[in-house]
Amino acid sequence: MMVLGALDAKGGQKWLEGQMDENPQSFLTLLGKIMPTQVVGDVSHRFVALMPPPEGAPDEWLRKYSPTYARRP
Repeated sequence: MMVLGALDAKGGQKWLEGQMDENPQSFLTLLGKIMPTQVVGDVSHRFVALMPPPEGAPDEWLRKYSPTYARRP
């Protein structure tokens, strides 16, 4: 691809880092054009977070790591 070849010829990442300092407005415009505007993917599965094993009183551990438990009266 010609654009990537030109970027590589100018020094690649190092050149872009220089542009970030020398021309921040232009750099941020470029960044805005190449960043995705939405995330696409399968969100039908649940996120599972690994928690440390319980220590001390179970109620204290649940209050700390379970947002739904913390809201209980």
